Amino acid sequence: MKTHLVFKTIAFDSQSFTASGPMTYFQESDNAHSESVRDVNEAPIVRWLFSQDALRSLIVGELTDHDSCAVHGLNVRDPVIRKRHNKPGDVDILLCSPENPEHTIAIETKRVKVLLTGDGSQKVNKLRDLAEGIIQANGLQSLGFWKSYLMAIVLIDARERRSANTLLKHQIQEETRPIYEIPLESTLHRDVGVAVVEIVQPTGKRFNEQGSVGICVDKKASELEQPSHLTERISNWLKQRGG
Repeated sequence: MKTHLVFKTIAFDSQSFTASGPMTYFQESDNAHSESVRDVNEAPIVRWLFSQDALRSLIVGELTDHDSCAVHGLNVRDPVIRKRHNKPGDVDILLCSPENPEHTIAIETKRVKVLLTGDGSQKVNKLRDLAEGIIQANGLQSLGFWKSYLMAIVLIDARERRSANTLLKHQIQEETRPIYEIPLESTLHRDVGVAVVEIVQPTGKRFNEQGSVGICVDKKASELEQPSHLTERISNWLKQRGG
């Protein structure tokens, strides 16, 4: 049975005020010296997503049904994670509320890289890293967080493909379909949710100057009764950071 994935997406473009002549947006750019979004490591790309108010709100809003998860932490370790030599050694993204620390969302992120070539074909790298992400997301679930998620962050470099519509260059093809079928992986615990974040670099501009970010929650995480000892450690983490 086929399913349709619906992404909630924000598209953005920027121009320098020092530019002469009329300003145009969402058009092809020939700046071939910009860094490919595929070359950005996982931790910096997550920090960028959460440093932008609109993007952070987009992601948090899709992962929780309310605004109580007002605090986020990235690469959270002590005191939340005690046994760092086990998997997971940290929590890539932690969403919680000072008022309700017993409702904490823990997210394991894994980066997948996609190159969209001039003829429209797609080349995928880092797909095998999702298997490691499944192990770590299962580890989050075993710790007893209220909700646990595996989030695939798909970095799509579409600069080589020319199009009159820079916003509609990327489509799921056979090469990229496995990225979006994580819930079918039998080793993923049934309680773990699945989300996919797409970051598309459509032109020669840097990915943070023009592009789009979309999120799809493909499978909602089950709600668990979070153990009191974990909630206490999260409360201590909140106190340490002034939350």
